[in-house]
Parts: sequence; structure tokens; C-alpha cells
Amino acid sequence: MLKVIFPLILLVVLTFSNSATAETPKGTLYKLFAALKSANNVSPLVEIVDWKQQFEALSAEQKEQMRVSSAEQLKNNYAMMAKSNGQFHIDSLKAEQTLSADGQMHGESMDFIQSLESELEDIVARNEELISRTKYIIEKTFINGDSAKIKLKKVYKGEESMLEIELHQVEDQWVTMNAGVLNPTGPGQGPIGNLPNPLENISLR
Repeated sequence: MLKVIFPLILLVVLTFSNSATAETPKGTLYKLFAALKSANNVSPLVEIVDWKQQFEALSAEQKEQMRVSSAEQLKNNYAMMAKSNGQFHIDSLKAEQTLSADGQMHGESMDFIQSLESELEDIVARNEELISRTKYIIEKTFINGDSAKIKLKKVYKGEESMLEIELHQVEDQWVTMNAGVLNPTGPGQGPIGNLPNPLENISLR
């Protein structure tokens, strides 16, 4: 009799332990909001994106253009762009500068690059303020099996707006197809929303 009861008790304990430690949709978002404040950039958003679905949604041409061959690589690329705070745009221009045999510099001028650096400083400062002063309040959570819909209030300098995000569960993690709605600096076009880009309002010569 004891041989039968013991495995049942163990199963109940393990089930309770797993359910107790499994993260809830609300817990996932509050953890994200804390990470955004700590990082002071939007890189934590990559942790709640379903990168497998994002990767599968890309065409072969898009994968080639982005130089990605896996979901993990796609995630890492976006994490790098978010953490660099737009600096990689300027680093790319500097890397393209070459000195010819006759002493002529080819590529964008240093004056132009310095103007971009100044523009980027302003963008980063503005974004850091948005991240630090934006508050999200979860109003309602609707859970249906492995999917959830969450209604939130976004507050910035007293201005309020309502948002909604859909999450789904992959293993023990709650993820979304697009986390841009939770980007304090703007939803943008990509899977984690707006990213600092000093070239956005400046045309390359």
C-alpha cells in the first residue's frame, strides 16, 4: 500500500511545486517593467518575444538581408541593437571610412559623423527619460489555457493611455509576437518597437 501512496504523494508535491514556481502573465510583465528601469534601454523586451514565430515569419530574402539563420540569432541581433542605443549605426559609418593611396578619405565626413553622434545623444537622453518616467499599471488579466490578454494603463507625466497585449505560453514562459506596445519610447515597426536611430531624420549625402 505504501509503495502506491508514496509515488502519488511525490507526484502531488512536484505538481504543486511546478505550479507555484511557474510565472504568471502578470508576473512576467511586472518583471519586464522592473528590468526596463534597471537597464535604462529597451533590451529587456527581447525576453518576452516569441522569436521562433518571428523567425519563421521572415522570408528567405529577409533572413539573408538580416544575416540570420536561427531564432536565437535573430533575438541576439535585436538585443545587440537595443543595448547599443543606436551607436552601431555610427560605428558602421566609421568602419566604412577608408584612406586611399593619395591620402583622400572616402566615406562619410567626420563632421557628418559627429553631427550624428550629437543627434544620438539627444535621442538617447530623451529615451532614457521616457523609460525612467513611464509607468505601467495592469488593469485586467484574462487567461484562457495557454493564452492571455492583458489590459494596461500607461502613465507618463500625468498623461494616461490604455494598452492591450496578448501573450501565449511556450513551455513555462509567457511570450508575445510583438512587444513593441510595451516599448516606452514608441511601438515602432519591429518586434520590440522603436530603437534609437540617428539616421532617421538625416539623409546620407
